[in-house]
Amino acid sequence: MCVIIQAKKVKRGDLAKILEELRSNFNYLIVSNWRDIHFVKFDPKHPMIPESDRGRAFGTKSELRWRRDEDDEHFVCRWISENVMLPTDTWSAPLNQQFEPKEICYLLWGEPLFDGSTWMDEDDHLIWYQTRIPKKLKYPIRPDFADWWKSHPNKRDTPLALKVCEYKQNGQIMFERFISLERYKSPNQKKKNEEERT
Repeated sequence: MCVIIQAKKVKRGDLAKILEELRSNFNYLIVSNWRDIHFVKFDPKHPMIPESDRGRAFGTKSELRWRRDEDDEHFVCRWISENVMLPTDTWSAPLNQQFEPKEICYLLWGEPLFDGSTWMDEDDHLIWYQTRIPKKLKYPIRPDFADWWKSHPNKRDTPLALKVCEYKQNGQIMFERFISLERYKSPNQKKKNEEERT
């Protein structure tokens, strides 16, 4: 598979404008500084973006990631896409590389928190809880996911996973790109689902 990789150094205040221009490519946003990490549905106007240390906006085929530069005035951005090339007059010339892609899932912390009467917080977000931190967690879960957990109380411990594409050359992972959130399915569950479809 051919993957497009481009880079650009931007002023901190210009990042939100770039994210707005590319918004059709993204579903999720992870943004962080030394104190907080926010994992939310994509919003180019998220207040933490200009002051972040690093972040990622991502969707099924593209990701824009950034990190604060040493001068504290710029972000170094990297665009990774399977199908979208950005204007080369403002971004670096595209590096088109052949990779062997492999999609995997990483389990996220926590399980749905049911307090006996509700699964949701005051903003109607499904709440997750991790006893080892201990902390309540919020992920940008799609409504159909939330409905599934609420209607399957016996599946309460079904974990949530971050779907990632690893790009390999000669068997070595060169980099990865975030794709989406999913209900985790073990290899045995996937095999069973495939058998039921046939």
